[in-house]
Amino acid sequence: MQTRLKVLFTMLLILFLYGCAFDLAHVRYKPAAYVPSPEVRKSFVINESMEITEGTCYDRTLRKGKKWNLTGRISEERVYLGL
Repeated sequence: MQTRLKVLFTMLLILFLYGCAFDLAHVRYKPAAYVPSPEVRKSFVINESMEITEGTCYDRTLRKGKKWNLTGRISEERVYLGL
């Protein structure tokens, strides 16, 4: 009986791992078209530190007192450079 459970568990594990595989070879990447900003350089300073998280793969801390300058645009939004 235990060998049947081991075989069943092994088969379920293999099916689970196979089903969760993500094929990165066929993902299509599209580079963002960056357009430098002709505007007068807009900037802002962060008054307090903040945690940024995007799902489970990306997290970042933006430090208090850091200055951010507008440098350009991509199709989604404006682009700032932290100094």
